[in-house]
Amino acid sequence: MDYFSIGEACCTAFQIKRHKGWREKYFFDSLVTPESSFDYFGKPSDGFLLSGNWDVTGVPGNEGIRLRDKYSGLLFQHQFPVADGKIDVTRVEENLQNARDKFYYLRSKTLAAIEKSPCCILIRAENDLITYNDALLRLGQIFAVFKPVNPHLKVIMASTQFDFDLVDNVDDCLMVKLEPSDRWEGDNASWDRAFNLAQSRFTFPSPAAQNADYKVDVFNYQFFQASNGELDPDEYMHLMNFLNSIERPDLVQCLEETWNHGQKNPIWKRP
Repeated sequence: MDYFSIGEACCTAFQIKRHKGWREKYFFDSLVTPESSFDYFGKPSDGFLLSGNWDVTGVPGNEGIRLRDKYSGLLFQHQFPVADGKIDVTRVEENLQNARDKFYYLRSKTLAAIEKSPCCILIRAENDLITYNDALLRLGQIFAVFKPVNPHLKVIMASTQFDFDLVDNVDDCLMVKLEPSDRWEGDNASWDRAFNLAQSRFTFPSPAAQNADYKVDVFNYQFFQASNGELDPDEYMHLMNFLNSIERPDLVQCLEETWNHGQKNPIWKRP
């Protein structure tokens, strides 16, 4: 099983690395992602970490320790130079480009890894979640962002503040209460329980079945491209040959009509 952190803080990534022995780095590993700020993965990336579009925040009694990107809402505690334990605001602008390049790369790497994983599990540990409805709301936001990337993925929701111990009857999700800990890394025994529960309860389609779903998606998209006049002629012929090879004259006729319509009325010529 492939685990990926989606926050809320770096303890999630630490526990994944402890459990799996991974050394790979992904986008959310060193960030703080308050509330639904992970939805940056569903937004265009060009507004991210722009000059002047940031401020400095922190936690009560420890202000100034994090830089907040106003576009995404993501918080950076380890990326920018500090002075006296706080973000050095005089040096932020000169470091923005390096930070932007690094996290552009990590975003692409993380999305590609999630998309390609045949047994993908996203983990979010968020201690502000208390009730089942709190967790269900956050789960819906997670699915909205990441299910289009990998429709077979599962999610572990965890919190030290849950008013329940375990929910394992929600499709594609496990909700687990963690024991509180004075260590930023969290309680190892609680995390081991969560990983063991995921191992025993989550099942995934075979790679062959997932590949079949992918082929259907590609097939449908190519028909959509044909209707818009956007399908490349070589791809059109490849698809026609495939439909003939599986003896589907009905789909051959449908594709031919769709192609002809798209060529006569391509999308870029429509009013």
